[in-house]
Amino acid sequence: MRGFIFVSTALIAAFAPVTEACVQRYVEYSREKPCSLGNDVIDQECRTIARDLRNYGISHGKIYGGDVDGKVDCRACDGTPSINYCSCTVTAWRFREWMHEPPLSQRPKLPNGWEMVFPDNGNYGWVDRGKEGTVNCD
Repeated sequence: MRGFIFVSTALIAAFAPVTEACVQRYVEYSREKPCSLGNDVIDQECRTIARDLRNYGISHGKIYGGDVDGKVDCRACDGTPSINYCSCTVTAWRFREWMHEPPLSQRPKLPNGWEMVFPDNGNYGWVDRGKEGTVNCD
């Protein structure tokens, strides 16, 4: 009887549908910005980075999920600096961490001047939002 229960349990575990949980991750990009350049240009470039990364993820089995967005943060040009720095934080709200991610060299080309902040962190630049970032997949 124990053998039957063990085999039954093993079969159910092997063939039952798997509940998938996704995580929230972000990747950060930065660039120098002349103070004479308006933030609207930077905002548009960040939206382009997020859109291209979302489309790339969709073309690779929706690895980043369907909900990817970008948020810009620029230092103020107070005083006399002629250049400040801006960051574009792209968040994948439904990242499928169990899927194989293609190498960085295959990601879409960034707009001129943008660079990834943490390319060598072992996660292709992605940073985990932690335990609170676990969500249902879309």
